[in-house]
Amino acid sequence: MGGTVTDRSSDLLTVVGPLLGAQPGESLRLRGRWRRLPQYGRQFEVEAYQTVLPATIQGIRRYLGSGLIKGIGPQDGRADRRPLRPGHPASDRGGACPAVTAAARRSLDRTITVRAAGRSWTVTPAALGRRAAVSQAVSQAVGGPRLPWWASVWHRLTRRPVRFQVGLAYSGGQRGAAAMAARVASAVAVAPQGAAITLVHGAVRRRHARNGRALDLRAASQALTAAEGGDSSVVNLPVRSLTPRVTDGRLGTTITIDVGANRLTLYDGLTVQRTYPVATAGPGFYTPRGTWRVLYKQVNPTWINPAPHGWGAGEPARIPPGPDDPLGTRALALNAPGILIHGRRRAGRSAATPPTAASACSSATPRTCLPASQSARRC
Repeated sequence: MGGTVTDRSSDLLTVVGPLLGAQPGESLRLRGRWRRLPQYGRQFEVEAYQTVLPATIQGIRRYLGSGLIKGIGPQDGRADRRPLRPGHPASDRGGACPAVTAAARRSLDRTITVRAAGRSWTVTPAALGRRAAVSQAVSQAVGGPRLPWWASVWHRLTRRPVRFQVGLAYSGGQRGAAAMAARVASAVAVAPQGAAITLVHGAVRRRHARNGRALDLRAASQALTAAEGGDSSVVNLPVRSLTPRVTDGRLGTTITIDVGANRLTLYDGLTVQRTYPVATAGPGFYTPRGTWRVLYKQVNPTWINPAPHGWGAGEPARIPPGPDDPLGTRALALNAPGILIHGRRRAGRSAATPPTAASACSSATPRTCLPASQSARRC
């Protein structure tokens, strides 16, 4: 058997020998020897041959267009795109899904420890609502990469595997992360506490300022979302400190009056500065309890009879500043109606003599001093 082949220089060569199975258009690697016959000239006598698949784009196209491969026409050179038959390894998704699902489950069920303000919680990405697109990844893997037709046929002919990786896509979890952040925020929140001197069940209590704390919700949600998609097993959520509006140094001045002991105490912040004896309500009169604010200070106040047709009948309508004025030379007006904290003149002193002690008195009482309150704060 013989034939004519073309070498790389495009010259026609005559080849004789056992070429059984060789097809037109194929590339062959020949082993043999050259002979020159008087009648036929120079020929190559084949002892053995091997089919060589094309390695270039032009060679592949020429090979596919030769009609040697069923499903590829010599005119258009297009591959036969028949659907995969049942049982084909690429069409069998049953074996791929469990493996992909298991990989997704390992990622979604891993434990994440959430820490904030010395407390901790455990959660999983799945519990936060994160999901894996397993079916989509398997479908994409089965469909294979988008290769040119000639590359696809070449891989089939050479049986060389296609290196193709499909990423497993994850989605969701943002709402779950925000809900988890809100849950942690509620658990660790501490309201700031301002400094104060307050009346609690009839007793004066001094309270120091205390910082509060709050979770940074936005940063916490972002940290949890990042942990869902990463490989971190511990997430520390940011907590910021809250400063009270009134600190110990900004509390200001407070006056408290102990009705039972008839004692007035002056505080600077939470520190006692001075104490004074005071006159409180006499028989038949009541000392109002509560917390009041000092509105303003009066210098040389005038006493005005508040009940000229009641218990004040027979008393002057007003008493101007002077030695008979029961309000003394200074008075502090409160937001309690008709209540003043004022001084008294000592007997035998001139009108210009300052009060020797502060007392809480009512302008509604001409002779008897009434405490304005259990506690009075200056504005």
